[in-house]
Amino acid sequence: MLTRFISILLFLGSVSLAFSQAISTPQISCVTVLPNGDVSISWNPVTDPDAEFFEYELFADATSIATINTIASNSFTHVGSNANTSAVSYQLNVNGSGVSGAFTLSSSIFSTIFLDVVNNADGFATLNWSIPPSVSSGKFYIHRSINAAPFELIDSVNNTVNTYQDEIFGICSTTPISYRVMHIYPNGCESFSNTDTDIFIDLLSPAEVVLIDLDVIPATGHTTLQWIESPEPDVVEYKILKLNPVTQIFDQIAVIIGKTNTTFTDVNTGTQSASVASQSYKIIATDACGFSRGLDYFSTVFIDGSEINCQNSITLRWNPFITGQTSNLQIITSSILEVAEFYEIWVDGGTGFTFLTQVNKGVFQHTLTNVVPDQLFCYQIRAKLPNGEFSNSNQFCYMVRSKEASLSNYIAYATVTQEEIIQLKLYTEKVVSGNTINIFKSWDEGITFDSIHSQSITATTFVFEDENVDVHSQSYSYYFVLKDVCKLNRDTSNTVSSIHLSAEYNDYEAYPKFYWNNYTEFDSDVEVYTLFRSVNDANMMEVVELDNTTNTYQDTIKTVLTQSFKTLCYVVKATEDDLNQYGFKEVAYSNKVCIEDKPTVYVPTGFVIGGVSGNLKPSFTYLVEKNYRFTIYNRWGQPVFDTIEPTEGWDGFFKGNPVPSGTYSYKITFKDANNEDQIMVGSVTVIN
Repeated sequence: MLTRFISILLFLGSVSLAFSQAISTPQISCVTVLPNGDVSISWNPVTDPDAEFFEYELFADATSIATINTIASNSFTHVGSNANTSAVSYQLNVNGSGVSGAFTLSSSIFSTIFLDVVNNADGFATLNWSIPPSVSSGKFYIHRSINAAPFELIDSVNNTVNTYQDEIFGICSTTPISYRVMHIYPNGCESFSNTDTDIFIDLLSPAEVVLIDLDVIPATGHTTLQWIESPEPDVVEYKILKLNPVTQIFDQIAVIIGKTNTTFTDVNTGTQSASVASQSYKIIATDACGFSRGLDYFSTVFIDGSEINCQNSITLRWNPFITGQTSNLQIITSSILEVAEFYEIWVDGGTGFTFLTQVNKGVFQHTLTNVVPDQLFCYQIRAKLPNGEFSNSNQFCYMVRSKEASLSNYIAYATVTQEEIIQLKLYTEKVVSGNTINIFKSWDEGITFDSIHSQSITATTFVFEDENVDVHSQSYSYYFVLKDVCKLNRDTSNTVSSIHLSAEYNDYEAYPKFYWNNYTEFDSDVEVYTLFRSVNDANMMEVVELDNTTNTYQDTIKTVLTQSFKTLCYVVKATEDDLNQYGFKEVAYSNKVCIEDKPTVYVPTGFVIGGVSGNLKPSFTYLVEKNYRFTIYNRWGQPVFDTIEPTEGWDGFFKGNPVPSGTYSYKITFKDANNEDQIMVGSVTVIN
């Protein structure tokens, strides 16, 4: 250490002294940018007949980045060189000490090639690169990779040229194209530039589709769309997108082939029918390269209404005819605009629709008085559009009738069926003509409820099935309200919640634990919870019966497992106790939860030689005997342990000696329970 310190002082104190050293002057032989942006620097080791060498010192842009004490070293990788953002210049020094004192010998400067690729949006990629000072002859070779394929040589230019234009053709989809520039020095060095990538596509998207009309057919609730033919000659189809009321994202529902086909009718009659709620649509024109444009959306007018306290008055309500823009298929709220100039109300008393009255833009309800009772009237809104067309709403039909109602209503059960839907059994005390029920549903554990179904009462007991559920993710709550002929709420049923079953399972321990919410909605109480289990889709078999205060259970499945793969499915059933006041004794099932019991391999992440854990070996949930092999490698890839016996482990020794502390890799091969070859690799930290 003292000798090094004195040598450094002598070196720092030397001022422009000329020494004669026998050591050769260092020369960088090659500098190239690696694909990951690091730089590889190579040189020829210096000759040192008089043992004057002290160290190599490598500089990047005049900043020391490494010192290397081994004279035979001939390369270095500069990690984090930023060669992807600019050219980097390197110089190699040899620091030594001879009879005349400390000295430094410096190589010539060797620079990387920096490449910048520009997308001109004109069908060409423009390449510009730096020319290192060391380049005096030869050529630059341009390499290209399309969509991460291997690089290919596409052209070469003279060593004095530092720009190139590559014509892009035959690429209709959004495609990344990468470029590298390479120069071959007289010594054979292949010096590559950084890799630069840009996206090249057909940038001319079709124009926004112009809507002509958007109508709801009164009799069916179907929606018809009509638009102007796209002016672009390469348009081949129109995509029809519709707003999903749950996700609030536009989903594609149809593709209209041919640019001259400019009409579409949506015949969906389910929950997304225009007779149920306002529906929003987008029309997207798509060209031959598959590029499209469609920002604007339009919404149908939906009319609904209610009677005012059975006073032969009806208030009609509707939403405005709106348009707006979308981003990532979601509505941009700030862009919503009412485009109707005014609204007309039309009525049909059985002989066809006739004009009733007109209301101004911005008005979305109107009250009709002195409505004739016991006669069905249907109403429709027609929005006047700026292009002169009228957009027709759905029709709302209503009849003022008598006021008798049933005042005792009850949901007997909410159960999950094998089809993974929720079935409700509803009871009403009395069938009254004109009475209806309105079923409400909560997705948030009873915090908020939305109306999902209404129907006339034709029997005292009836079943409703809710298919719009994901029974594996949550429980759903329901109640229903009976409305009399005046549309007044007369009685509200109890609120029921489906049973949601969930599981926690560790493949290695094989003790699944199950949880479910208590079912408290029977008129009396739950008598017992029963947990059922099936193995590999066989029939459900009873596992255990639990009292009505228990809503968790841990199963021991080792008793039903063998060395073969198993799928275990579970269901919980709640059974009602003695007959309730309505004369029912019902059951309610949960969703089905399935777990897969797979062969599991466990290898510790650390191992202490001679420690309490003993030898290092894998653990399996099932016995592994076929094609088993366990191999451990040191950092140089040399096997230090190898066995084909599943019971044999490694004690941390190699050739009779404990191995040094460090990270060792391993490879396990075996056939699993399905007789399929499996390979598992990993690493373990060994402490000596």
